Amino acid sequence: MAKITLSIVSGTYNRLRHLQTMIDSARLALPSGLAYEFVIVDGGSTDGTLDYLRQQPDVFLLEHGELRGAIPAFCDGARAARGDYVVMANDDITFGAFSIAAALAHLEDHPYTGGVAFADNRPTRLKTGNQYGTEIMAARLPDGGQTVVTYAQVGMFRAWLGHDVGWWGDRDPVMGRSPTYGGDNYLSARLWEMGYSIDTVPGVQVTDHIPRDNLRQINIDKQKVIDHSPEGQPYRNRFPEGPLIAVEPSTPNPQRRRLRILYLPIYEAGHPRQRQTKRGLRLALKRYGHVYEIDYMNSGIDLASAVKAWQPDLLIAQMQDATHITPDRLAYLRQMCPHMTVVNWHGDARGLEETGYLDLLKFVDLQLVVNARPMSLYNSLGITAAYWQIGYEKPKGPLSDVPKYDIVYLANAYNESRQELGAFLRGLPYTVGLYGAGWPDADGECLYDFATAKALHLNSKLVIGDTFPGCEGFVSNRFIQTLGDGGGLLLHQHSPGLDDWTPFRDGTHYIAWTDLDDLREKIDYWLAREKGRAAHRGRIRKAGRLVVEKNYTFEALTRQLFVELLPLIERGMIREPA
Repeated sequence: MAKITLSIVSGTYNRLRHLQTMIDSARLALPSGLAYEFVIVDGGSTDGTLDYLRQQPDVFLLEHGELRGAIPAFCDGARAARGDYVVMANDDITFGAFSIAAALAHLEDHPYTGGVAFADNRPTRLKTGNQYGTEIMAARLPDGGQTVVTYAQVGMFRAWLGHDVGWWGDRDPVMGRSPTYGGDNYLSARLWEMGYSIDTVPGVQVTDHIPRDNLRQINIDKQKVIDHSPEGQPYRNRFPEGPLIAVEPSTPNPQRRRLRILYLPIYEAGHPRQRQTKRGLRLALKRYGHVYEIDYMNSGIDLASAVKAWQPDLLIAQMQDATHITPDRLAYLRQMCPHMTVVNWHGDARGLEETGYLDLLKFVDLQLVVNARPMSLYNSLGITAAYWQIGYEKPKGPLSDVPKYDIVYLANAYNESRQELGAFLRGLPYTVGLYGAGWPDADGECLYDFATAKALHLNSKLVIGDTFPGCEGFVSNRFIQTLGDGGGLLLHQHSPGLDDWTPFRDGTHYIAWTDLDDLREKIDYWLAREKGRAAHRGRIRKAGRLVVEKNYTFEALTRQLFVELLPLIERGMIREPA
């Protein structure tokens, strides 16, 4: 079971429309890539809430079956939560954009902050109209004086602290008498008593819709009975002069700050499956810290706001040109987070030496390439660069049912050389599978469908690969995928410098070809019905697969990134924004 970073806890009763708004807004505010869950405690709803919650894959539902009050609901929900951090959230709010990211970043950076209070727009004696602000309550100073401190009506808290203090106090002999009100004050008060603060953070806010519905009246009526009883108001009885603020934490914080990573991959428009299948680097990076992933080309998310809220230690981008993120834009992002290290991975063969792109690299700390041709230019310009190949994407789910072929070629027919190669393969006296966009007689399409591609590789004897002229050490992801799948023997076009930059060797892990005449000879040789030829193909396939498993999983590549490549950056030489 995946480790959960954040749990969002709420109680609800017959507020389906408001609950849906709260959950949807939280999903939008959550850093994409962060492991999270909703824990919703229902008090016996009859308006379709239960059917809705049961259909949500990210919701853990607790059914009280009756309306017990907010304090039992939130306490039970918080105890069931699995996250390292817990957001206690009303069901009638909307989360502000980037608010959850900013709150989490603040807690990670401030070890003796116990919780972050979300500002809200509820009218109080301190704010009117549509003003946003946090709540305050009376507290005692160690010297006997009085003060006021922040408390979180909606807040994000450290789970271990919440468990220690009893969350909203349902088991406290005094506070436990209250069914609904004062639980948020209780939690904040107990944290102040333990020496942990409740902080406010700019931009961390929610909009409270304050529905005047039946639930609100039920809660008010129940609380009146308690407050007017001989024992009086539970919270005021528990803290008659407010909590006593501790000078220092009574319990050290056991949580370790994790690296915060902002990951900006390239997802091509029109291929929705990419987000699910191109997951190797995202998952590998999660081993090193909290990952916030943004599809910077298509999502419309404001990067400056994301950087400001998340304050990443490491930005890993896949910028292949200076169009979507310009040099000025990248400079501004660095101003939003001056301590951020910027790593760019250019996973294509072209566009590496254009003037605008070189201007962009002035604001990049480490440039990673799969085409090593511009390395000498980068060195002459003082650009720290390294060769870093693409990793093997493990197929997700069962393999597809595909035909068997003597030869398969998986590529899009977007230039003359590829069209010529496709026509050449079609003219051979063998069964040929041609998969990709642009072919007039394609057998199918499997772009970013790694399960279908693996099935095709396993059901073929030979797999054809090509490259681009003018490159050094360049191969596309098809090279790594073919070898990693362990399928048909790879016949790949010769790539100058591949022996220098990788452990792959012609004749040992794959077979190189130079032109179509050479390719024809090698196809005939490896498909000849001679004794031992199939076994020889199998030995080469196995050798190639083992190299990929050792060196080109994303786990191995991220280990190389953190252990070998990031230390190449000389911190004193990082180019500051102009």
